[in-house]
Amino acid sequence: MRAELWEWQEWCQRLLGAPGEDLSQVFSKVKVHTLRETQVKWATDKRTRAFCDLALHLLYEHHFADGARTTLGGEVRLFRNLGPEDLMRHAARIVPDAREAEQLDRQRWLDTWRHQAAFLDDMLAYLFRPSVVQRRLAVVHEVLVTMAPQMTLAQLIREGTQTELQSTLAEPIVGLQTFIQAALPRQPQIQRYVHATENMSVTQWARLYEIVFSGYGLGLRAGVTWMDIARLFGTMIEGVLLKARTHDHLPNVSNGDNTLAAAIFAMLPTLCTIDRADIDTRTLRHPLPLLTASTDPTPAL
Repeated sequence: MRAELWEWQEWCQRLLGAPGEDLSQVFSKVKVHTLRETQVKWATDKRTRAFCDLALHLLYEHHFADGARTTLGGEVRLFRNLGPEDLMRHAARIVPDAREAEQLDRQRWLDTWRHQAAFLDDMLAYLFRPSVVQRRLAVVHEVLVTMAPQMTLAQLIREGTQTELQSTLAEPIVGLQTFIQAALPRQPQIQRYVHATENMSVTQWARLYEIVFSGYGLGLRAGVTWMDIARLFGTMIEGVLLKARTHDHLPNVSNGDNTLAAAIFAMLPTLCTIDRADIDTRTLRHPLPLLTASTDPTPAL
């Protein structure tokens, strides 16, 4: 799939988490030998966040944009262009406000982290923080719940899978997370982030499947849970995305359905109380609630 070049303001928006997010809980390597009050002040300074935004934007450009010089190897090679001088030059190139760009200089970086390892630890914690994933999933879920009243179950599965796959493929933050996970699969820090993100994501998807399928009158077959369904469908999604990232289109089966929708059609009757033929005609039986803070069971990570 073709990678886009992202403007600075939109890139920063992509990395936003929840409103009022406390980044002092994310940036653990900032001013490590100072008082906690100083650490909090520097961790929540907009320049600290901006350095991580810059680094991730530069990493994305280097490995994903057209003509990118993608090289998998050791951690040093993977992050070799993310030093303070690199970030300072990148800020001068892409940050529209010249005064803001000038504040993102080498000395400010050194005053914040002192060395590259500390910065990379905080950058990765920032990239993989749960609030970014939750925000993206909330948007996708709202779209699916809004679509349902106008569609049969089969139509919702077709349109919903297409929407989810396309939005995931177009999301640069997901691309970066997947890339780093593949490049550093045994790195303990990355493993912790990936496991936390996967657990949270599966929980949210299980809740959505329960809301949507129950709204269409489906129950669970004996021995099946909504978490089982979320894990099975999640595995299928990962496989389709892996294939799609190396092609210019989503893979389809012979009848024209995307492969994810086709797999769900095949599996759903064995997981839920509905026959395959009924999926094509089943309509919504009661309104679907949106996932909100009161209905979202996602545990704190």
